[in-house]
Amino acid sequence: ETRDGPIWAATESYTCEIKSPKKESKLKGLKSFIAYQVIPSFSNIQVSRRYKHFDWLHKMLKEKFICIPVPPLPDKAIAGRYEDDFINERMKQLQYWMDRMVRHPVISHCDTFNHFLTCTDEKKWKVGKRKAEKDEFVGFKFFYTLDTPRQPLDVRDVESKMETFQKFVKGMDDNVKNLISVFHDNRKRHTGPFKKEFSRIGGAFKEAATTFNMDIGSYSRDLTAAIDYTGDTYNQIGEMYSKQPEKDIDPMHDMLYEYKGILGCFQMF
Repeated sequence: ETRDGPIWAATESYTCEIKSPKKESKLKGLKSFIAYQVIPSFSNIQVSRRYKHFDWLHKMLKEKFICIPVPPLPDKAIAGRYEDDFINERMKQLQYWMDRMVRHPVISHCDTFNHFLTCTDEKKWKVGKRKAEKDEFVGFKFFYTLDTPRQPLDVRDVESKMETFQKFVKGMDDNVKNLISVFHDNRKRHTGPFKKEFSRIGGAFKEAATTFNMDIGSYSRDLTAAIDYTGDTYNQIGEMYSKQPEKDIDPMHDMLYEYKGILGCFQMF
């Protein structure tokens, strides 16, 4: 109980790192996959997990905790899944997802999540997996495991807050979609028209410098060098524009997609 209403009881916090993706195979090389090393801070023991393991965990969490928004995982992929850029981007998105999950006081300490983070033995993994899949307290039955508030809630107050929250979710969903669209367009301009325009200016100065260079007189060398330097500077500005999204737009874009996924969970309630 808090001044703002009931909340989940606080639990001991920890972190979890996902790193060192590695291409592995089985069935004598007939089936290949990428394995990520998952290392929780409470043990510092790494476990190897494929995307399908994350997918299984996500499915179990959504089925059990219907009153907790579990954000979606990064999308599955078929083409290009073994390319370095794709692997690193997926690892980054899985890390975002994991960071949010370990911060939740209920999910981060449930048996299924702990099994995912700690089990290193294949046989024990299968036993724990079957146990999680046979869990009786999933869906609405999860509420049987919760303690109700000491004071009964006022139905009218609850309904009013729910209505306000639904309006908030709808407004935030529209805002996030708009921001994603704006940042997407802004990124395209940075890597396209903005860079191209400064490169055109730089190219024009470089061409002028080439012409001035025909004058072999010593009196024009400094001017020619200055014009050439100006061309290089404009080209560098164009490159700076093309690389700027990596520093601000791309991280913001990733965060907005994460919020979009969370808001999608609320809309299902």
